[in-house]
Amino acid sequence: MKKEIRNLLGVALVAGLTATCSTDDGANSGNDIIVDYAPVVISVKVLSPEGYSVLNAQNTQGISAVYKDESYVCQSQEAAMRQALTASTSRYYMPHFYGLCYLTDYLLFGELDGAKDYKDEKLILYWGGDLKPDTITFSRTHKPNSNPDKIDDVEYQQFLNGQPVTGQITLYKDLPENAAVNDSTPRKQMPIKDEWRQLISGVNHFGMNLFRQMVQEKQTESLVASPLSVAYLLGMVANGVPENSQTLMEIDNALRGQEKNDDPSIMEGGCYSYSTQPFNELFQTLITWAPQVDSNVTLEVADALFTDNNFPVYAGYVNLLAQYYHADYAKLDFASPEAVTTINNWCSQKTHGLIPEMVKEIPPYAVAYLFNALYFKAPWQTKFEAENTRWGEFTRPDGTKQSLPLMHSTLETRFARTEQYTAVSLPFAKGAYTMDILLPAQGMSVSQLAQDVDFQNIGWFRAEVNLTLPRFEVKSSYDDLKSLLQVLGIQRIFTPLAEFTELSPVEEIYISRIFQKARIIINEEGGEAAAITGAEMELTAVGDFEMFTADRPFLYCIREVSSGVIFFLGTYCGDGE
Repeated sequence: MKKEIRNLLGVALVAGLTATCSTDDGANSGNDIIVDYAPVVISVKVLSPEGYSVLNAQNTQGISAVYKDESYVCQSQEAAMRQALTASTSRYYMPHFYGLCYLTDYLLFGELDGAKDYKDEKLILYWGGDLKPDTITFSRTHKPNSNPDKIDDVEYQQFLNGQPVTGQITLYKDLPENAAVNDSTPRKQMPIKDEWRQLISGVNHFGMNLFRQMVQEKQTESLVASPLSVAYLLGMVANGVPENSQTLMEIDNALRGQEKNDDPSIMEGGCYSYSTQPFNELFQTLITWAPQVDSNVTLEVADALFTDNNFPVYAGYVNLLAQYYHADYAKLDFASPEAVTTINNWCSQKTHGLIPEMVKEIPPYAVAYLFNALYFKAPWQTKFEAENTRWGEFTRPDGTKQSLPLMHSTLETRFARTEQYTAVSLPFAKGAYTMDILLPAQGMSVSQLAQDVDFQNIGWFRAEVNLTLPRFEVKSSYDDLKSLLQVLGIQRIFTPLAEFTELSPVEEIYISRIFQKARIIINEEGGEAAAITGAEMELTAVGDFEMFTADRPFLYCIREVSSGVIFFLGTYCGDGE
């Protein structure tokens, strides 16, 4: 059953109208799929004026359709998949497309009544807000066959707002970031398999190891980073090298947060077996589910591969990135300034304008870029009242005082205290995401605390907290993370020894640099953060109230609660915007 559904899905994504029919009109027996005259399936892709998908789990909740005087609210991908895997009757043999649903970057609509002919049928899509609706008109006519053993031929046409179209329907719109969200929607849990828990722990340890080096380099500066974004990028890079290669071993060990692989479950014949599949499945799950766990939180993960027109890339590699990382792919003329514009437009669009530029120019020997983008925006569960914000003194790392806007609030939340730090956990929205803040003990610097602390093992307890927190904004830029990653054991990808034989037939390629930009905004309403990580590939030829007053440097992280995945890490030292 599942296999046939997946096959039908693949057909629907290729063609705007899909007809599948069978001469078997009998009753459903067991789990067999019995097909009469199949419904029409229409797939619609909605792009920004720059040409990138603007659909996400949030704004699709405000999209609806009218067909034959019936209204249909857009289903989520989760609901559509659940319906698909549980339906078993003959009238529901194509349940993905019964009504309107959002699946990855597509809106899909399926005719419901199974009629054999569709004469000028109209599907009207409503986008919410002040946006005008769009009308898709389609007709399909069966031409009866004289041979009873053959299925009738089908003729069909499509029109978008009166204009004929063929294939997939593409609309260009600027949809609002968030549709009207039902606040009563309960918080969800990520479907994390038990065997992924160790991977998540390893990825978090990798993130902390990388973050510690960043803090050492900028001991007296505020910083924000997303090691998870680097992990995503390395996951895509890893799929370009052979399994069990030395290059994959280095990436695998680093992402597991260890120097050597001690997991006996992946041993074969006494030798360790290195594969990208566990990370691919984990990252795919995060891409799908991270935006869904809290309807009041915007969390978006985006990936992309840009290559020069003259650089050959294996279709299998592109397809794998599309399957597991939902990656966009484009071939560009790297010698043209338009390539830089296209790349930066993608970066700006995927971070909602927080990071508008990643590439200033493309070097002569560059042949490909890989990118991962993370975007997060959420309101506090308990907002700070703006009238309680007062200017106060913040002690900088050098001991000098600086006047900053300090927000104040009293709330019951998770709290921790050790000899090294005091910690508070501030939940966003429905509590699926939190910001954990660690204030070092007097006399200890944030760089010293960062070397020892583990954000995954904090002894929390509930407490009433009188909280003071600065309102701040921080931007960070890392032009090249190569030296930091080399310390963690990732070395071959930066040398001519890199084994990118699964990515391209061109052997003389390596990663010249891995770079990241990140930004975070914390204020009375909530938090907003974004990060983009890029890889540039070149040819080798070249009781009482607990008090928490963050009036001196501190560490913080933003994580998803049910999985424990850390999305952002940072320090605040009183500087920034």
